[in-house]
Amino acid sequence: MFKSSQVKSSLSILIFGAMTLFASCKNPKDELLPQDAKTVKTTTSSSNSFRVSNDSIFQQNGRLVFRDASVLQNTVNALANMSFEEKQAFENKFENYTSWRKFNQDNAGNDNVFPLYFKADESSLPTFVTAFINTKREYQIDKTIVYLEEGNTYEIPEAQENSLKQEGKFTASNLSSFQTNTFRIM
Repeated sequence: MFKSSQVKSSLSILIFGAMTLFASCKNPKDELLPQDAKTVKTTTSSSNSFRVSNDSIFQQNGRLVFRDASVLQNTVNALANMSFEEKQAFENKFENYTSWRKFNQDNAGNDNVFPLYFKADESSLPTFVTAFINTKREYQIDKTIVYLEEGNTYEIPEAQENSLKQEGKFTASNLSSFQTNTFRIM
């Protein structure tokens, strides 16, 4: 069984590393791609040998589930080095999955749709992170769902998902006992 302390430690390392690498982001729209990028065709590059096996990453309830923290870390490392097309191909491997990154990209320039962000008064997450987080701000490691809202992360046991969601979504106001850490995007 995957231990909560391992999830916390892995998540903290992942988030700290991601935020340190991308400290230059200025606002939620920084992660949006230029309009020109929307017309790029999806292709795969032979330079990236990252492969997903069915048992290491899969889609469940619209979010990506990683077998363990090491699979997540390998995925993050791979996504950090992927081109736009490779990130898109990675996301397309999972039926019924829409990433935070893709949502923001698809809605860039639509004044009727506000982009997803991590914390309203700070910079957004880098696209290699938002490629594995769904539009409900979730991903999962083993049996633990990780939810992000307003600068906080929450680790929720999968078994409690249905009892904690309202209208199919988590809300931070119902999750105070699951808050694991607060971090700043530099």
